[in-house]
Amino acid sequence: MESSPKLITRFAILIILSLTLIGLDTLHFLAIPKKAVLTLSTPIEFGLYSFYQNTREKFGFLGFWQKGYQELAFLKQRNLELLTETELVQKLKEENEILRNQFATTSGLEANSLVPARVVGYSRFLFLDKGQKQDVKVGSVVILNNILVGRVVSVEGNLAKVILPIDLESKIAVITSKNRAKGILKGAFGSLLTLDEILQSEKVESEETLETYGGEYFPNGILVAKIKKITGDPSATFQKAQAVALLEYDKLTMVFVKVK
Repeated sequence: MESSPKLITRFAILIILSLTLIGLDTLHFLAIPKKAVLTLSTPIEFGLYSFYQNTREKFGFLGFWQKGYQELAFLKQRNLELLTETELVQKLKEENEILRNQFATTSGLEANSLVPARVVGYSRFLFLDKGQKQDVKVGSVVILNNILVGRVVSVEGNLAKVILPIDLESKIAVITSKNRAKGILKGAFGSLLTLDEILQSEKVESEETLETYGGEYFPNGILVAKIKKITGDPSATFQKAQAVALLEYDKLTMVFVKVK
């Protein structure tokens, strides 16, 4: 550690130098050196300031774009949410309309036996979101506005599988709405069906509506299909006709299951 006399000596020297510089500056002897220093330092300061300003502007521009990108992403997400909400509202309006139409044509007692069900899948069969927990059973009839959709062939807790009239394994006893001719409606391909086992003595016409008539599963009077054209050999024991379904099964969104 340095001794106290040396420290005092250094301090005194610094004071003397400071006073000397102050005196020289007062007498304007430092004007030329100061001017030279300012001449050299001013461009450097200006360059540093310009660099700072440019850097700030660049980073500010990047920040602006980052903020804009974030806002754009938020707007896209919000737009998607609004579209989803709009689709949900539209779907609810359609389901509400279906409910009104169904119950407007259904008596109070029969309405109590109907369970609304959403269609959750369609391939060969129609799949519904109602099942055993809603008293849906195998054999339950499925309708829409008194038009036959099919019958339940398999059921779980909240799922039911429905066979359609157009299925190749479907056979439904029907009667024509006008001439009351009886026959068996069989599934074919697509929306087409075959009306078979009509006696030659019975009269059938194109555009006649077919409705259920007896049988193991369906009550009488449920609409099923419409005759498109008469086919078959007039000399055969039975007449035949081609029919078309009254519903587009692949476009169904809600149906009703008879549970009582």
